[in-house]
Amino acid sequence: MNAAPVAVFSVLADMENRAAVLKSVKRVVRVGPLPIETGTRIREKRTAGSLFKGPFRIVDYRPPNRISFAYRWLGIPLRVDVALRDERGGTLVTVSSPSGTVGPFGPLVQMIATRLIAQWERDLSDVRRHVEPRANPAWRAGLGA
Repeated sequence: MNAAPVAVFSVLADMENRAAVLKSVKRVVRVGPLPIETGTRIREKRTAGSLFKGPFRIVDYRPPNRISFAYRWLGIPLRVDVALRDERGGTLVTVSSPSGTVGPFGPLVQMIATRLIAQWERDLSDVRRHVEPRANPAWRAGLGA
Protein backbone atom coordinates (compact mmCIF):
# COMPACT_ATOMS: atom_id res chain seq x y z
CA MET A 1 0.00 0.00 0.00
CA ASN A 2 1.13 3.49 -0.71
CA ALA A 3 1.09 4.59 2.94
CA ALA A 4 3.25 4.12 6.04
CA PRO A 5 2.60 1.07 8.24
CA VAL A 6 1.33 3.27 11.08
CA ALA A 7 -1.33 4.76 8.77
CA VAL A 8 -2.46 1.33 7.54
CA PHE A 9 -2.44 -0.14 11.05
CA SER A 10 -4.49 2.75 12.41
CA VAL A 11 -7.25 1.97 9.90
CA LEU A 12 -7.11 -1.78 10.56
CA ALA A 13 -7.32 -1.22 14.32
CA ASP A 14 -10.08 1.42 14.14
CA MET A 15 -12.97 -0.84 15.07
CA GLU A 16 -15.30 2.11 15.68
CA ASN A 17 -15.12 3.17 11.99
CA ARG A 18 -14.89 -0.29 10.42
CA ALA A 19 -18.33 0.00 8.81
CA ALA A 20 -17.35 3.29 7.17
CA VAL A 21 -14.21 1.78 5.62
CA LEU A 22 -15.18 -1.81 4.72
CA LYS A 23 -17.95 -2.13 2.13
CA SER A 24 -19.16 -5.51 3.42
CA VAL A 25 -19.50 -4.37 7.06
CA LYS A 26 -22.88 -2.91 7.98
CA ARG A 27 -22.48 -2.44 11.72
CA VAL A 28 -19.81 -2.94 14.40
CA VAL A 29 -20.23 -3.27 18.16
CA ARG A 30 -17.16 -3.28 20.37
CA VAL A 31 -17.60 -5.42 23.48
CA GLY A 32 -15.44 -4.01 26.23
CA PRO A 33 -13.68 -0.79 27.07
CA LEU A 34 -11.32 1.31 25.00
CA PRO A 35 -8.51 1.22 24.06
CA ILE A 36 -8.53 -1.60 21.54
CA GLU A 37 -6.02 -4.21 22.67
CA THR A 38 -5.34 -7.93 22.84
CA GLY A 39 -8.52 -9.54 24.14
CA THR A 40 -10.94 -6.94 22.74
CA ARG A 41 -14.09 -8.56 21.35
CA ILE A 42 -15.92 -7.19 18.33
CA ARG A 43 -19.32 -8.06 16.89
CA GLU A 44 -19.98 -7.06 13.32
CA LYS A 45 -22.82 -7.48 10.88
CA ARG A 46 -21.76 -7.99 7.27
CA THR A 47 -23.68 -7.93 4.02
CA ALA A 48 -25.22 -11.05 2.53
CA GLY A 49 -22.62 -13.27 0.94
CA SER A 50 -19.97 -12.65 3.60
CA LEU A 51 -19.00 -15.95 5.17
CA PHE A 52 -17.84 -14.60 8.54
CA LYS A 53 -20.42 -12.36 10.14
CA GLY A 54 -20.15 -13.13 13.80
CA PRO A 55 -18.04 -11.96 16.68
CA PHE A 56 -14.26 -12.08 16.71
CA ARG A 57 -11.51 -11.32 19.19
CA ILE A 58 -8.18 -9.54 18.82
CA VAL A 59 -5.58 -12.09 19.91
CA ASP A 60 -2.36 -10.25 19.03
CA TYR A 61 -2.02 -6.48 18.96
CA ARG A 62 1.40 -4.98 18.22
CA PRO A 63 1.09 -1.53 16.62
CA PRO A 64 2.08 -0.84 13.89
CA ASN A 65 3.37 -4.28 12.84
CA ARG A 66 0.80 -6.96 13.62
CA ILE A 67 -2.83 -7.50 14.46
CA SER A 68 -4.43 -10.94 14.70
CA PHE A 69 -8.04 -12.00 14.97
CA ALA A 70 -9.69 -15.19 16.26
CA TYR A 71 -13.00 -16.36 14.78
CA ARG A 72 -15.27 -19.36 15.31
CA TRP A 73 -17.20 -20.80 12.41
CA LEU A 74 -19.53 -23.72 13.13
CA GLY A 75 -17.50 -24.30 16.27
CA ILE A 76 -14.20 -24.40 14.38
CA PRO A 77 -11.55 -22.01 15.73
CA LEU A 78 -9.89 -19.89 13.05
CA ARG A 79 -7.22 -17.23 13.22
CA VAL A 80 -6.06 -14.53 10.83
CA ASP A 81 -2.71 -12.79 11.24
CA VAL A 82 -2.16 -9.45 9.50
CA ALA A 83 1.49 -8.40 9.38
CA LEU A 84 2.62 -4.98 8.17
CA ARG A 85 6.15 -4.14 7.09
CA ASP A 86 7.65 -0.91 5.82
CA GLU A 87 8.71 -1.40 2.23
CA ARG A 88 10.12 1.42 0.11
CA GLY A 89 8.05 4.10 1.82
CA GLY A 90 4.86 2.06 1.67
CA THR A 91 3.49 -0.95 3.50
CA LEU A 92 3.67 -4.60 2.59
CA VAL A 93 0.64 -6.31 4.14
CA THR A 94 0.70 -10.08 4.58
CA VAL A 95 -2.43 -12.01 5.59
CA SER A 96 -2.13 -15.60 6.79
CA SER A 97 -4.16 -18.13 8.70
CA PRO A 98 -2.25 -20.50 10.98
CA SER A 99 -5.51 -22.35 11.71
CA GLY A 100 -4.88 -26.04 12.34
CA THR A 101 -5.36 -28.46 9.48
CA VAL A 102 -4.68 -31.74 11.28
CA GLY A 103 -7.24 -34.46 11.88
CA PRO A 104 -10.40 -35.54 10.12
CA PHE A 105 -11.62 -31.95 9.65
CA GLY A 106 -8.27 -30.65 8.40
CA PRO A 107 -9.33 -30.23 4.75
CA LEU A 108 -12.54 -28.45 5.81
CA VAL A 109 -10.61 -26.11 8.12
CA GLN A 110 -8.15 -25.35 5.32
CA MET A 111 -11.00 -24.55 2.91
CA ILE A 112 -12.67 -22.25 5.47
CA ALA A 113 -9.36 -20.53 6.29
CA THR A 114 -8.83 -19.91 2.57
CA ARG A 115 -12.26 -18.26 2.34
CA LEU A 116 -11.51 -16.16 5.42
CA ILE A 117 -8.24 -14.94 3.89
CA ALA A 118 -10.08 -14.11 0.64
CA GLN A 119 -12.54 -12.01 2.65
CA TRP A 120 -9.62 -10.24 4.30
CA GLU A 121 -8.05 -9.53 0.91
CA ARG A 122 -11.30 -7.86 -0.18
CA ASP A 123 -11.32 -5.88 3.06
CA LEU A 124 -7.72 -4.78 2.44
CA SER A 125 -8.76 -3.37 -0.94
CA ASP A 126 -11.23 -1.18 0.95
CA VAL A 127 -8.52 -0.22 3.45
CA ARG A 128 -6.24 0.75 0.55
CA ARG A 129 -8.94 2.96 -0.98
CA HIS A 130 -9.43 4.63 2.38
CA VAL A 131 -5.88 5.06 3.64
CA GLU A 132 -3.84 6.00 0.56
CA PRO A 133 -5.48 9.34 -0.27
CA ARG A 134 -5.46 10.35 3.40
CA ALA A 135 -1.88 9.28 4.11
CA ASN A 136 -0.56 10.87 0.91
CA PRO A 137 -2.44 14.07 0.04
CA ALA A 138 -0.61 14.34 -3.29
CA TRP A 139 -1.51 10.77 -4.24
CA ARG A 140 -4.17 10.39 -6.92
CA ALA A 141 -5.97 7.25 -8.05
CA GLY A 142 -4.01 5.51 -10.78
CA LEU A 143 -0.65 6.88 -9.68
CA GLY A 144 -0.16 4.78 -6.52
CA ALA A 145 1.76 1.52 -6.35
